[in-house]
Order: sequence, then structure tokens, then C-alpha cells
Amino acid sequence: MGSKFQRLGSSTSESAASPGADYSQYRDLSKLRVNYPNVPIMALTATATDIIVKDIIFQLQMKDDRVLLRQSFNRPNLSYTVLHKPPAKKPLTQNIADWIKLTHPGATGIIYCLSKDNCQDLAKELREDHGISAHHFHAELEKDEKRMVQRKWQNGEILIVVATVGALHYVEKLADSVVTDCVWYGVSGPGQV
Repeated sequence: MGSKFQRLGSSTSESAASPGADYSQYRDLSKLRVNYPNVPIMALTATATDIIVKDIIFQLQMKDDRVLLRQSFNRPNLSYTVLHKPPAKKPLTQNIADWIKLTHPGATGIIYCLSKDNCQDLAKELREDHGISAHHFHAELEKDEKRMVQRKWQNGEILIVVATVGALHYVEKLADSVVTDCVWYGVSGPGQV
């Protein structure tokens, strides 16, 4: 009996790669090729390195006639600023809040975080401790909440979106809107977290 699937897709495919985080349920994605040997598989990722891409191809047993499409993370409507982490005596959140208030008062922006928990914690701290209109944004938000955050951000009701890198592809700022700045939260020097 043939499959009724015309194609199969996997988002966040980097989770299936062996160097990835412990997402054991994603390991079962390799069974797709076994169970559906003639159905094309599309694997999507926003964060995979070349090594991870090779592992995804291996894990999903993708065929030799596969097509690999890549796009740059460069978004021309964003400006990027690199700041040194503050000394331990000055909390990172305070440093970010001071920088936002000093250099971009009233402007919209994105703060990238490494985890959902970082997003939620940082957005809450910016709101409650520093009076900055911020909201978290990650893949686990319900669709209605994602739409609400995006709408309020685009309207300037929310100034700062604190999001995981993987969720940022959901957030599209209008090209003619206020220039947006990006901050990487919790990123240290090489080999540090």
C-alpha cells in the first residue's frame, strides 16, 4: 500500500543532529525514511552550522538528489551593536537597560536570547525593574499571542521583543518602520556561555 504523503517536513531540524541539545523525540525523525522511503523530506533550520547540516542529512537519510537552500541571516533593516559584558558588579540586564534608554529611547528593537527561559526572564526584568516595554517571543507561544506581540511591536506598543533565534523568523518588522537594533543576551567570548 502506497503512502498518501506527497512530502514530509521537519522544522527545527538541528534538534535531530547528534551535537544538538537533548531532544530525544527528534531522533525518531530518522524513522521517516524507513517508513516512507519514496516520500521527499524537507528539513528546515534557522541555526544549523555546516557540521549540523551534514548530520541532519545523515540522520534523516536524505537522498543524493537533495537540494540545499541557504539564506543569509543578514537583515538589512537591522543594525547590530556589540557591547562588552559588564563587570560582575554590574548586572547584564542593567547594562542592556541603560544602553537602550541612553541610545534608543522610544525605539523598537530585538534582543536575542539563547533559551525560552532567558527570553521570559529578561523581558520581565526589563518591564518590572527598568520600565521598558518588553515582551518575550519564542516558538512555544500560542499563535494568538505571537500575533498579538507582533502587532503591538509593529504599532510601537511593545518596544522590545526578547526572542530566541529560532523564533525570530516569525517576527517580521515592516521595512518602512523605525530602525531596529539587535542585542545578543548572554553571549560571551569564544567557548563561553
